[in-house]
Amino acid sequence: MSFSLFDISVKRREGETEPEFRERGGRFASAVGVVANLLLAGAKIASGVISGSVAIVGDAVNNLSDILSYVISYISFRVSARPADREHPYGHARFEYVASLFVAFILIVVAYRLGASSVSRIGSDEKLVYPAIVIAFLAASVLVKLWLFVFYRRLAKRFDSTVLRASSADCIADVLSTSMILVSIAISELFGVNTDGWMGLLVAAFILYSAYKIIREAMDKILGSPESDAEKETISEMAMSFPEVKGVHDILIHSYGTGMRFCSLHVEVDGISDIHTGHEIADGIERAVKDKLGLECTVHIDPIELDSAEYENAKNAVEEVRRRVGAEFTVHDLRLVRANGKSTVVFDIAVPYETKLSDTELRNAFSETLKAYPESYDSVITVDRQ
Repeated sequence: MSFSLFDISVKRREGETEPEFRERGGRFASAVGVVANLLLAGAKIASGVISGSVAIVGDAVNNLSDILSYVISYISFRVSARPADREHPYGHARFEYVASLFVAFILIVVAYRLGASSVSRIGSDEKLVYPAIVIAFLAASVLVKLWLFVFYRRLAKRFDSTVLRASSADCIADVLSTSMILVSIAISELFGVNTDGWMGLLVAAFILYSAYKIIREAMDKILGSPESDAEKETISEMAMSFPEVKGVHDILIHSYGTGMRFCSLHVEVDGISDIHTGHEIADGIERAVKDKLGLECTVHIDPIELDSAEYENAKNAVEEVRRRVGAEFTVHDLRLVRANGKSTVVFDIAVPYETKLSDTELRNAFSETLKAYPESYDSVITVDRQ
């Protein structure tokens, strides 16, 4: 039902691009949030005044802060949809992550103010009155926030939106906080114990935790978080579907926001292939990745020797050393550089970030062992941590 409201109200226009549709959808979602929270805040303020409950008033203030959050969300969709320009050649989509931090900051302020007022109410023996209309307002608020949670979660998935995910997280926190107030009312009515201050603290804790999750996701996006292994595997399979490709490595994916994502990868091909063949292979992979995944892709060609006994001997030696030093490591970009009658083996080793050995120690472990072989291999080694 919640998603049907969006489908009915925001129909895709003929010739409308995905960024344009995303902007309209985000603005509509923000408007829904403003209207819903305005109504909820009014009902809760009235309920708080009637009952004298600081927890209910705090919950109402939280809804008012949500209105500001949705205004920020509205602005973020407008700014994020702007095309690239001279000052921002990769577009403005990352503004959405910055907007999420503003939302989190608002939540932190609300949590602090509510927590401070709640502490002053702990231990109070004041008898609070909860008319049926107050309980009805709060119960209705839980249902509305549950609906909004589903609404924003689905839209966040549809548009891959950080700010809408923040809105959905805020909604579920509101559901929990209002539910705790209802529990407080039940305890007060059944046992005559005033738990309003404690429940206010719990509400503040829920709000603070929501802010933490929003900040964590936004900072991960801003600083750059690793993409899924499944997506990398898909790219690798697409590259390996080209018969000329013998191996794939160094797949990197980085994002400048929704709709502005890039990837690069290295593919190994027969070293005797001419430059035109290599270009056609790279161009074909780039188009395939763009068409299927929407990523702007750059492919680097690594030539390898397929029919060289000397190369195979060097490769086997490096693999043997790899198994001794670290079975979890991988070797790529292996090649022989021949000069003055001597061959130098050049390669990269990919090691996990948590590997305790330093880059120098890793290079020495490989180079010293390779030097001890009958061929007395010289080596040039690059360490990739990933």
